[in-house]
Amino acid sequence: MIHRTLLLLVFIINSMNLFAQYNIQGTIQDEQNGVLPFANVILLSEAGSFQKGEISNSDGEFTLEAIDAGNYVLTISSMGFKDYKQAITLNDHLNLGVITMVESSEALEEVTVIGKKAPYVRKADRTVVNVASLPTAAGGNALELIEKSPSVGLDRVNGNIVLLGRENVMVFINGERTRLNGSELMQYLESIPAANITSVELINSPPASYDADGTGGVINIVTKNFETDGVTGNLNTFGGYGERGKYGGSATFNYKSGNLNVYANGSLSHNYTNQNSDINSAVQFNAGELRSNQESKRPAFLGNYDGKIGLAYDFNDTTSIDVFGSFARRRWELEAETTTNYTGDISPIRNDFLRSSETNTTNQYHLSAHLEQKLKNGHLLSADYDYLSFDINNPSTYRLQNFDLEGELDSELSFSTTRETPLRFNVARLDYKGNTDKDINFELGVKLTHSTIQNKTAYIDDSGMAVSDNLLTDAIDVDERIYAGYLSLDGKLGEKSTFIAGLRYEYSSFELLSMRDEVNRKISRVFPSLSFTHNFSEHSNLTLNYRERIARVGFQVYAPAFFFFNPYTVLTGDAQVLPNINRTLEATYNYKSFFMSLSYFDDSNPLAFAIPVLNQEENLLLLISDNIEDRKQLGLNLGFPIKFTNFWSSQYSFGGYWRRDEIDIQDIRVTESNPFFNIDVSQAFQLPKNWSLELSGSWDSKTYQGTIYYPERAALNFGIQKKFKNATLGLSWTDIFNSGSFWNPINDLPDRGIFYDWNYELEGSILRLSYTYNFGGRQVKESRSSGANDVLDRVN
Repeated sequence: MIHRTLLLLVFIINSMNLFAQYNIQGTIQDEQNGVLPFANVILLSEAGSFQKGEISNSDGEFTLEAIDAGNYVLTISSMGFKDYKQAITLNDHLNLGVITMVESSEALEEVTVIGKKAPYVRKADRTVVNVASLPTAAGGNALELIEKSPSVGLDRVNGNIVLLGRENVMVFINGERTRLNGSELMQYLESIPAANITSVELINSPPASYDADGTGGVINIVTKNFETDGVTGNLNTFGGYGERGKYGGSATFNYKSGNLNVYANGSLSHNYTNQNSDINSAVQFNAGELRSNQESKRPAFLGNYDGKIGLAYDFNDTTSIDVFGSFARRRWELEAETTTNYTGDISPIRNDFLRSSETNTTNQYHLSAHLEQKLKNGHLLSADYDYLSFDINNPSTYRLQNFDLEGELDSELSFSTTRETPLRFNVARLDYKGNTDKDINFELGVKLTHSTIQNKTAYIDDSGMAVSDNLLTDAIDVDERIYAGYLSLDGKLGEKSTFIAGLRYEYSSFELLSMRDEVNRKISRVFPSLSFTHNFSEHSNLTLNYRERIARVGFQVYAPAFFFFNPYTVLTGDAQVLPNINRTLEATYNYKSFFMSLSYFDDSNPLAFAIPVLNQEENLLLLISDNIEDRKQLGLNLGFPIKFTNFWSSQYSFGGYWRRDEIDIQDIRVTESNPFFNIDVSQAFQLPKNWSLELSGSWDSKTYQGTIYYPERAALNFGIQKKFKNATLGLSWTDIFNSGSFWNPINDLPDRGIFYDWNYELEGSILRLSYTYNFGGRQVKESRSSGANDVLDRVN
């Protein structure tokens, strides 16, 4: 009896093993430890027949369920990566842990499955926005991509970008700083087609190799570059309409044969738009009160023309060179009609009519050379030289008619202004990367940036004679030299912790000479940065950051006058503005694709826009960009995806901030303490037959900067695209309800007798149709960066 019972138990156990089924799971990532979503995971039998299949989710995770015990081959494939294969013997549930995919340099000739990256990928120090996965990007440009990125705010008028509630953000193209600011930066970003962009990186904690400039972080735009042998590239065209029409196109070309790579691209865009504005103000001068109501109709045209050609050559396996030259021309034209009504005790006139014609042309040239030498043990020595030239020409003509109480013409004045601004930059860098015997990676280097700027403005009366004017005429010469040395270390601290430590020393010499000012300023300072990460598990970690940075003044601020409201209000600059020193402390917790960040930063001498100053002698309200005494800010940011189904995924970003500013206005201290918030939401749908759809929205609460506040605003965007084997067709509709495309600073200081409300209306609701055709191989890599990775943000 016992013998039969034992036989029965053995039979039952063997039967259970025979019919048992198990699961296989794992997480897929790339070589930079970024999760790899939407990878194809296939399980084959030893004979090669299909058994199970799955696609990794937005966190790079996959699970193959209900698999019989036995021997199998697991294969993983994803566009742009080498196929991964692993033999598996399955007799229990199996967790493969992290599987790292290696990028492929081979052409993808016949692509039958069109892969797609997650729209938003969170990494340790940055958020990556993958442009190809955003249908709302169709027909758009780099500026619109930045504006729609999570936790990013944009002031188009002043060229001010806010990242995670922080201003003074540097913009880079392929690791190369743009060196532009203000309206020039906005126009430059509008000239870069979204079709030529691979990704946008939002870097909240840049390493020591980046210049100490930029207290708010870095936005790096990564453009496409092809690495397949033979001829490759793409063609793009788009057309759109908002209040007025717009159209453009671009082309990218690459030829690669052996060690030689020749590449070129060009783009053209014409944007007919409206930039209307309304200004209401009430100012109490010693001589009495002046109230004004101004309405300005401003139809405008913006033309962008860009070209680039380069050559890369590998002399051997260790030595290579890459050189390129680029040209860009941006032309902005505007014909405005402005009517202003006056009430109060100051103005002898009751209304005026101003007809103005403005042109702003910028010609930009860039020459770059990069030499790279691979050394023993994987060490790398590189040298860069960049020359950048900008020539800005801004002639404007005005005809001002003044009318009395009875509506009769009282006086008439015609005048013109000219502004000529040549800027030249020379940037040289030597960089060395390697590692020690203790598995500590290091990077050290030196860098020199030499900048020369001239800004000549002239006021010409109706007789054609140049007239000296304290506000509208000046001649400014600037010479700035920045010498920098940096060292960065990163490595492990035990099994679960890593660190990144950096020191950057900068010595700068700044000299400015104008008709009214002379500035000679030297700064010598060390900027430390330290980052510590502890991994609690495979999916969760905590990162602590501390860094110090400097925000140097954009060159536009040195201009004597750059916006003429009316005879009683002028927006102007200040040659005595000081750079801002920032100290930031940040803690970030990551769990899979969820992150929560708590930050605190302290600014000394931060720059504030349009601080009101009354000129009592001339009854004039001056709006000056100048330093304020102090700024402190706390921030809390949350971001996470939710995958509702296999075809519906979403991304959410929330930001909450508290800011305190201390401002001296005509020797009177003003303290402003206020909270503000923002929300970004994106819903993505993967539809059959390679269709995809995106619906995104953003909301910004009432926001404060110095004594100015900006009303809340919101925007809703829609996009749909169809991917073919070698082409993409996309339709986008931005700011559908035209509820977020305005810039409205309001300054209300009743104790100082100052109020103004400036509503600058931008063209919002725009519909665009875009078509992109890829020819040759499909393998795309990121364009290389150059040594001028810290220059272009400060130009105007």
